[in-house]
Amino acid sequence: MGDCNKEFYAKVYYVSNEIILACCDKDICGKVFESDDIVLDVREEFYKGELINEEEAIKLLNEATIINIVGKKIVDLAIKIGLVDKENVIKVKDIPHAQVFKI
Repeated sequence: MGDCNKEFYAKVYYVSNEIILACCDKDICGKVFESDDIVLDVREEFYKGELINEEEAIKLLNEATIINIVGKKIVDLAIKIGLVDKENVIKVKDIPHAQVFKI
């Protein structure tokens, strides 16, 4: 299969009882987007973990208790599976960003 369908970088952090997922579209990893007073820094240190496909992303999105996602594809996927509400997405230079805290 190769990396052809692997569209996202994902990194999972375990902090006390939380499973934190940092996930972004692979084409924006390492980039910085600025608009007005908002800076969206898609840092490789934070996001660049394993290269994953949509199926793997859905599994991680469902398992994580805190989610930090950046990019059109991953945010659209989170909206599609009902984890993110469109109204809760911010855009910086047309790049969508969302955070989810499951309680």
